[in-house]
Amino acid sequence: MMEADGHLTTELEQMILLSTQPFNTYWCKVAQEPKMHCLDIGAPTTLSGSYTLSELNGLDNNNPHLHTLFNTSTQNGVILWGQNQQCDEKTVSDGIINVFDVSILMSYIFKEGPYNFTNYDPKEVKTTEGRHDLIDRCDDGQSNTDYITEYINDSCGDMRRRLEEDTIIQSSGRWFDIQSRTSVNTQMAYAEHAYVVSNSREEGTWYSLQTQNVPLSIYIGFDGITSEDVYLNNAVFDVSNTPANTEVRFTRSCEFSNPSTCFSCAELVTVSPDQIVIVDQVLQLRQSPFDRACPLQLHLWVPRTSQQPTCCSMKYLLMNDGIRGAYAQNVSCPDVTEDNESDATLVYAVGGGVLTVSAFNFGTLVYALRSMMIRPF
Repeated sequence: MMEADGHLTTELEQMILLSTQPFNTYWCKVAQEPKMHCLDIGAPTTLSGSYTLSELNGLDNNNPHLHTLFNTSTQNGVILWGQNQQCDEKTVSDGIINVFDVSILMSYIFKEGPYNFTNYDPKEVKTTEGRHDLIDRCDDGQSNTDYITEYINDSCGDMRRRLEEDTIIQSSGRWFDIQSRTSVNTQMAYAEHAYVVSNSREEGTWYSLQTQNVPLSIYIGFDGITSEDVYLNNAVFDVSNTPANTEVRFTRSCEFSNPSTCFSCAELVTVSPDQIVIVDQVLQLRQSPFDRACPLQLHLWVPRTSQQPTCCSMKYLLMNDGIRGAYAQNVSCPDVTEDNESDATLVYAVGGGVLTVSAFNFGTLVYALRSMMIRPF
């Protein structure tokens, strides 16, 4: 159940506060106040089963967002609360508070997508039952990154030790769909992605990320960002721009095919106030309303300073995509060889292979992504 008094604004405030804290802060709060379990309602695999990859690939330029899929697909079996894998025969979530929890609570409040059919009285809504292992995690010294690695390998963690029939699946460091609730030992499928340098010059570097599936919400841990807080800039992305500070921009795929349809796309919303999208090297971003999410690319500008490392890698990425969820681990820095400020060679990994592209401009990047079938535009 949600908070007994039904004060969802209080829950939301707690979620936002905890979302930028070490995971241990939440675990110790649960140890002190077990009712804090009720905050953990969202995971990368929440909303699993909303639609299929084939349905996603069927989107066209006139309907670039997911609204049609959420309206037409059956809602039977869609995971509304927590993760898509039960643990110890309980409905649980991922054991941490971040963008996934905030996104699901906001979707319930505003009755987005399938949450339009849930009870308006939060006291009558059964969400998650809480992970019993969180109390023992309080002050156990585990870092955020180590916990995410553990969760990626096994979404039940210590809870799974009671389930003799389940098997821990080891991560290979690539992108995979997270295992489904109905079949724990299902082979995880490969998911395409591209993380590239789209421009590197004396002033700094633009990094661009695109995923195969549409991110309803996304959570990324970077390595190489020295700025404590990084802002989301809604200005049009221009690869020739050289901002003074680290910032994030985005480009919707419909901008290249049918720009007029972009007006119906979801808004990109940060978890932290004032458009702060990265706190302590962790990016949290969601599309709202999620049933109007559109394919997009994220762009990270990192200025080159004496304190700033020369490359920016991703330690981990968790993404809620409405299909089965996806993750990445240890995504290394994209390689770049500079000839001069305006001409260079771009080398990056796509689907485990290597692709070399000449000339730094986003048009080239989009062409490369199209040719690798990352997402149909």
